[in-house]
Amino acid sequence: RPTFSLLHPLTVLESSGCNNFTQVAFNISAGASNEVDQQLSFQVVSIEPPSLLSNHPCGCSSCPPLSIDPVTGIAIFEVVEHEVGNFTVEVQLQDNGGSERGGENISVVQRLEVVIQPVNDRPSFLVNNFDVYERQELSHEEIPGAAVNISAGISPDEQGQ
Repeated sequence: RPTFSLLHPLTVLESSGCNNFTQVAFNISAGASNEVDQQLSFQVVSIEPPSLLSNHPCGCSSCPPLSIDPVTGIAIFEVVEHEVGNFTVEVQLQDNGGSERGGENISVVQRLEVVIQPVNDRPSFLVNNFDVYERQELSHEEIPGAAVNISAGISPDEQGQ
């Protein structure tokens, strides 16, 4: 039976783009010494909630939302822009040795916890168009409505600021 270990928990930053994390999976083994030549592959059993991951990570339209390389243990995924929270990925490791004669070619399912931490987004606003007339004397003028669409930041976690 194949075996492996997972890093716990994995922390990423909000809107961090394409992520390649080294050694997310480690101690990767095909099983007994007579199985070392078998090909291994990680299978994603579930992602909960799936809404925090991009369906096409790193611009790859044919790639799954999350993949783990069975040789290096590198996990590749992309979190959705401006979202924070946690998600859980259940994975298992499978070899190509089959299960004849009572063999086992699929590992026990393991969970990878991923925490998406917020980053402070820059505030934004727009300036309304208005006419300015020069006066001879210096004065302080307040112009109501000069700044509009004022936002603490684009992410939902910025709204309390």
